[in-house]
Amino acid sequence: MAALDTPDIFCYDGDKCRTSDYGQLKNKMLDLQNQKYVRQGNVGENEDKMSLKKVLVDLMFKYFDSDNSGLVDSNELSQVIKQEGLAKDLSKCTLFDLLKYDDYNGDKHLSKEEFYRSFEVLQLSLQEDQKMSITTATVGQSVVLTCAIQGTQRPPILWKRNNVELNTLDLEDINDFGDDGSLYITKVTTTHMGNYSCHADGYEKLYQIHILQVNVPPVIQVYPESQAREPGVTASLRCHAEGIPNPQLAWLKNGIDITPKLSKQLTLQGLGVGNMFYAFYEDGIKVIQPVECEIQRHIKPSEKLLGFQEEVCPKLEGDASQRCAWASAVNVKDKYIYVTQPYLDRVLLIDVQSQKAVQSVSTDPVPVKLHYDKSHDQVWVLSWGDMKKTTPTLQVINQASGSVSHHTIHTQPVGKQFDKVEDFFIPATTLIINHIRFGFSLHKDEPALHKIDLETMSYVKKISLKDYNCVPKSLAYTHLGGYYFINCRPDSTNAMKPQLIVDSVTDSVIGYNSDVTGTPYMSPDGHFLVSIDDAKGLMRVQSITIRGEIQEAFDIHTNLHISDVAFQPSFTEAHQYNVFASSGLQTDVLYVELASGKVKMVKSLKEPMKGVEWPWNSKNRMIMDSGLFGQYLMTPSRESLFILDGWLNKLNCEITERCTLETGTGPRPSALTGKYLRTQMLDLKPWDNGDSGYPCQPWIISSMDNGPFEFGWLAASATCDFLASAYHFCAHESNICASVRETHGFHNLHASAHKFCAYTHDLIAVANSFCSDALHATVQSRPYCNLASNINKHVSNAYDLAFPNCTQWSYLHSQ
Repeated sequence: MAALDTPDIFCYDGDKCRTSDYGQLKNKMLDLQNQKYVRQGNVGENEDKMSLKKVLVDLMFKYFDSDNSGLVDSNELSQVIKQEGLAKDLSKCTLFDLLKYDDYNGDKHLSKEEFYRSFEVLQLSLQEDQKMSITTATVGQSVVLTCAIQGTQRPPILWKRNNVELNTLDLEDINDFGDDGSLYITKVTTTHMGNYSCHADGYEKLYQIHILQVNVPPVIQVYPESQAREPGVTASLRCHAEGIPNPQLAWLKNGIDITPKLSKQLTLQGLGVGNMFYAFYEDGIKVIQPVECEIQRHIKPSEKLLGFQEEVCPKLEGDASQRCAWASAVNVKDKYIYVTQPYLDRVLLIDVQSQKAVQSVSTDPVPVKLHYDKSHDQVWVLSWGDMKKTTPTLQVINQASGSVSHHTIHTQPVGKQFDKVEDFFIPATTLIINHIRFGFSLHKDEPALHKIDLETMSYVKKISLKDYNCVPKSLAYTHLGGYYFINCRPDSTNAMKPQLIVDSVTDSVIGYNSDVTGTPYMSPDGHFLVSIDDAKGLMRVQSITIRGEIQEAFDIHTNLHISDVAFQPSFTEAHQYNVFASSGLQTDVLYVELASGKVKMVKSLKEPMKGVEWPWNSKNRMIMDSGLFGQYLMTPSRESLFILDGWLNKLNCEITERCTLETGTGPRPSALTGKYLRTQMLDLKPWDNGDSGYPCQPWIISSMDNGPFEFGWLAASATCDFLASAYHFCAHESNICASVRETHGFHNLHASAHKFCAYTHDLIAVANSFCSDALHATVQSRPYCNLASNINKHVSNAYDLAFPNCTQWSYLHSQ
């Protein structure tokens, strides 16, 4: 049939309209409607294509349905053809073909539903109470998340995590989306917790949020596991538990709950454990017992490795003396200490039980960094190749905790070359997360992370950071949601970028960590992120919830120029941590309670080593904690070591190397208190410090500012003994002398020593007199000792300490 075109009559040959032509017609109608819609300024910035399509079809149907009957007939189609000038269109299809192809019920009318079907606008729905779904699973289980979006001919369901589409990723643990569009996660871990969303393909505006919570059964550690005590002697039991949700602790004796009878402090903490510190000096290795500040073992440079002729620190050619150089050390399951000797191109192994050097492992030149991967019992070694870092390499020592002959093997090079690796990062295990599968290598000037399979020690993939112009400098990781926090190097203008967040589930950058900048540090339980921006003088603290939600930061302003950070379990609050931060330029340590934001300074720890004197990394003043049950921390100054009491948040003692004992070179008595000082007092000789030639004095004297004492060596020795015992009584036995070492001078020390030794039968009066002298001597007005409440139960212990010292003092006095 030939077409006849008049102003009022439209004829068409329906046989000429094919399916492909019909599709072009509908697209043209949508384009015409879209032009009107855009002219009216109605397009939203975030409007997806399918949502826009539905709006256009709704407007088109309203326009076609001129009588508002809810149905469109042939007369109304004719009117539209006339108004839009479509009669002049020479295409093979016209609007009348809508009735031919899409009048599904054959009533010669088109309903809105038939319009939707014709233009492929789907009617999807999501009930209001299903817009958010919470699923809880236990770690290790499999999880199925089902999308509740309904509709006829529903398009494929797409899933997102942190706005990253999962369907197109090749993920081992999320790899089956099922016929119904459900999301399957096999062997769920805490990294999988967080928010997921689902929507039908093309319909992003209609989405459902799924919150996945992952529970972890409590993991409990106790110290000690067993102990024997005489009747009447104090016993200490400590318990630490982690899990999700946070477990609540209770104490039972013979099956009966005794928790209400115990104080919170005693229940959670008890007494100290006395973990050992290993300190590395030019003259060897010192094993330090922090409670009494005793050096229990000195491994000298000339000492031979057990069963070998090798020395701990062989004399290097050109050196005037035999001395040691160290760069990095790690603890391997409390069995070995691994430590790098960069100028000897090797790693030295110290057996913890025997406290002897037992083996050396050759490495590539200049090994500078170690990390112990507990998951695979491996020690990873970064070597520079030379001091200019021209040929850096990564090596691995397998079976690190085994009693075997060790050697290194190279990791698989990235791009068949080693010379770009600048650093590496392997997340630490936690009490509840004991397996880490992947780590990263960081390459010089490259905006990327290179992912490494720790088991095979091979390169896996590259995570590009180029879009963010970020060359990574340092990382931190939390298993709660599986997030990496990346500190980027300053740009060409020296401006600091905010930290990037990478999702370990998708290996995708999900954005910036708000405006947080600086070096990130993560607490051992993964709940607290502490970021240090030295340029801004800021410490920023963020918490991560058990749902993997990153909370807003609170700020602490400091001009301390922080060098290093250590985390200490809270002494008073369960599931909380405190932070100790050392300064790279100043003499103070910053203490922060992360739960409350309370801040305190531990002062006068002497000047740190200068940055140029420590070439191995930027931490010229490290600070080390002593583990989960440890009470003490250690930090070096340029000339000595300081032991901090992490429970009392103050200085415990100073250990120096500037005093001579009759039996040879040893620690200055300023490092010593208690029994060690009493047994060695008679062996002390005067030591000339270049100023006045006065004898070595205990640290509580050597920290004073009043200068030389106005009495002879004999009286000084007795006073040393008196003060050491009195400190031991106040601080260690009764634990009620708060800060003797902060005093700045004592009056009548000699008289106090006489009084202490002459009146041991009246210990209360003597102790109070001692504390009174301390009070009058300090620049502060507050008292340092309060002996009244607990003195009686400690008289016996103090008397046992005092009597032999008084006897010793009397011997010295008589001489």
